[in-house]
Amino acid sequence: MAGSSSGKKSGLDFATIKYDGNGRQIWIKNYRGSQGKDDSVQGLAIHDGNAFVTGWSLDGAGAPGLVTVRYDESGKLEWAKRFNRSAKTSDRPTDIGVDKNGHVYVSGLSSKISESASENNSTALLIKYAP
Repeated sequence: MAGSSSGKKSGLDFATIKYDGNGRQIWIKNYRGSQGKDDSVQGLAIHDGNAFVTGWSLDGAGAPGLVTVRYDESGKLEWAKRFNRSAKTSDRPTDIGVDKNGHVYVSGLSSKISESASENNSTALLIKYAP
């Protein structure tokens, strides 16, 4: 299970919880982005006992960037990857999946940050991470 929780002095953080077959909590992990600002979960995928969580995380300027993290079976953070197309875009995931070989796919949207509504446009994203 994954969602967002209120962190200490950091706004929202990723919260990922593993339960056993009887509904007992095995572990809970929180991920706080490097800037200590809001981080919001958008999707979860499980593959071979590993949990892959994706969402967005605000950078120092307050623009959202796409973040994907991987936890192993015991809840150890194996990696965290951040994607920002540019400093002038808002990058957010829409879904996450893992293929049979362990490649992680994150889909999303990258939108130009502009003060003029007529200049706003979005570009589809598909990011692939190796196992």
